[in-house]
Amino acid sequence: ADTAALLGWIVNAKSADNIELVTEEMLEDMVDKFEYVVAYFQAYCKDTDVACQTTRADILIGLEDIDDNVDDIGISMVTTKDVKFARKLGIPKLPCIGIFRNGDFQMYAGDLGSEVAILNWLSDIETLEIAGVIEEVNSDMLGNIIKLEDDVLVFFYDPEDKDSEDIILELETIDDNLDEEEVEFVKCSEPNAQREYGLTQVPALVFFENGVPEVYPGI
Repeated sequence: ADTAALLGWIVNAKSADNIELVTEEMLEDMVDKFEYVVAYFQAYCKDTDVACQTTRADILIGLEDIDDNVDDIGISMVTTKDVKFARKLGIPKLPCIGIFRNGDFQMYAGDLGSEVAILNWLSDIETLEIAGVIEEVNSDMLGNIIKLEDDVLVFFYDPEDKDSEDIILELETIDDNLDEEEVEFVKCSEPNAQREYGLTQVPALVFFENGVPEVYPGI
């Protein structure tokens, strides 16, 4: 099967706002391909366990209610009944909801029955960032961060450019300092995001203060 085409179909499928049910292999492929993926690991329910089945369905319905909101902030959301991947991640109990941030998994510890709490958790910049790492974001997520945060520093780059790799390594040395200054620091390699902010060439370092961009001249 053409897995790239299938991944694209899953991400673009919007029929009835259903959250796609994926296999372990498919979820691993999505985690490799996309910056942010939310996964609902469903509990195994016996055919006679009506309470378990009801809870499982109610969580899914709640997540479907916020699927468009999650998509708007640049996060893909899927569900799986495959427990092997959950075991690999060290998930102690199902059901469980978690987010993969550039492959790094973080488990949701709140109320699985509250879609509002889940959406707030997913929208929180502290949920999305990994300590000591400059997060790779897509254009939707970048727009959301610039909208929510007062001060944002963005490194726009071409992933095929060797010089950009060296610059990223240098920039990671000041990531903690920027955290202390309450500046969100992310990187973005999407060409449409670069065009959206009027950049004619990359690499470029842009500081957004209250949404207003200023290009750093020293790159």
